[in-house]
Amino acid sequence: MRSIFRILFFLILFNTSVVMAETATSPKTQNEFYIDPEKPEVQTRHFYVEFLNMILTLVVIIILLLLITWAFKRLLHSRMQQINVTSTIKILETRAVSTKASVHLIEVQGKGIVFAESGSGIVKLTEIELPESSFQNILEEKMKK
Repeated sequence: MRSIFRILFFLILFNTSVVMAETATSPKTQNEFYIDPEKPEVQTRHFYVEFLNMILTLVVIIILLLLITWAFKRLLHSRMQQINVTSTIKILETRAVSTKASVHLIEVQGKGIVFAESGSGIVKLTEIELPESSFQNILEEKMKK
């Protein structure tokens, strides 16, 4: 993860240094928007450099946002797994029914409770008996052997 951030840092640094070097060597006029009719290739080259700089910066920002989102989701998922192991109330399953409603199966002291959650509130649907051989029990038995 750190290596990705280092690469992105050097890309941004290199990208801005190229533009700074290009603007330092380009001739300055009194009016920045003045187009010299005798040298249109200088103006188009400057445009392409600026456009490339903008596109590269946009790509770097999008990649950075995707990496931050991925890391945040991974952190939350591992945190939820840790909480489920140590807690007496465990979230076993969650399914979205629609964009605003979902159904949850939780375990409270060996009993399964199914409830629905929506914008209007939470409703208990039913209680079920969970089998004694849950995944955690099977895993513990295998680890003992």
